[in-house]
Amino acid sequence: FNPFYHLGTLTIFMLIVLIGTGIYITLIYRPGLDVAYQTVEKIDSTWFGSLMRSMHRYASDGMIVLIVLHMLKMLVSDRFSGQRWLAWTSGWIMLAGVWLTGTFGYWLIWDQRAQWMTEYMMETLAGTSGLTYIASDLASRTFSNFVIILFLHVFLPLIGFLGIYIHGLRLSRAKWWSPRWVSIQATVGLIVLSLIKPAASAAPADLGLLIRSIPMDSLYLGFLPVIEAWGNVIFWGLAILVSGSLFLLPWLAAGRDLGPAAITDADCTGCNLCYAECPFDSIRMIERND
Repeated sequence: FNPFYHLGTLTIFMLIVLIGTGIYITLIYRPGLDVAYQTVEKIDSTWFGSLMRSMHRYASDGMIVLIVLHMLKMLVSDRFSGQRWLAWTSGWIMLAGVWLTGTFGYWLIWDQRAQWMTEYMMETLAGTSGLTYIASDLASRTFSNFVIILFLHVFLPLIGFLGIYIHGLRLSRAKWWSPRWVSIQATVGLIVLSLIKPAASAAPADLGLLIRSIPMDSLYLGFLPVIEAWGNVIFWGLAILVSGSLFLLPWLAAGRDLGPAAITDADCTGCNLCYAECPFDSIRMIERND
């Protein structure tokens, strides 16, 4: 019943929720600068569509939070080096993939949040990339961008299952599924949150108007106001330094070799915890007759 024990499996469950709700949304969504916002509003016009979109949004936020908590748990319990280096590094790659996929999703709505991302892209890349969004035939010239980003938004989560497989490749008895009661509670929580505070779009994007105050998802879009305050060089420099250091942590801060494990018979209660947690699958529990 320890909630921190199920962080990894709950992350997988959130991915399944995202794929399930995403299928419904994708069936209705139409890409394109002139139709994207209207189709999202069409999804929101029914109670079921609003529920699906809201669950999709909150499950994506939940996935980021669960991955970060799972990594913190592995960090403080010294389970990131040695045999677990592959799980640690693949976890960071998946976190980056989840963040990138979620950012794509916010752009596909084509509201003022997407406008802010587009203006940042135009300012950063400039050249022909920026001219694409100020051409006279704007809708036709940007349609391919919508299709590519929609494809990546749908395709990257499917690759996530390969990442999950690699994540547990060197772990013995890796668990993939949460207990039924945990999955049910997570689903009920997503539904209740979606009904209390449904996801809503900002005002439609209009590159001819200044962006006013808009609600932001700090987990995915928080980088925009931070970059505006700090600048590209400082923000991305710190991001690369911190994330790179954490990614290489298994080699930068590997724990000292404690030698073979020693079992103190008088203290053993037969709780099976060492058997369940050993990453090498080298422990066997046998009956004691003393």
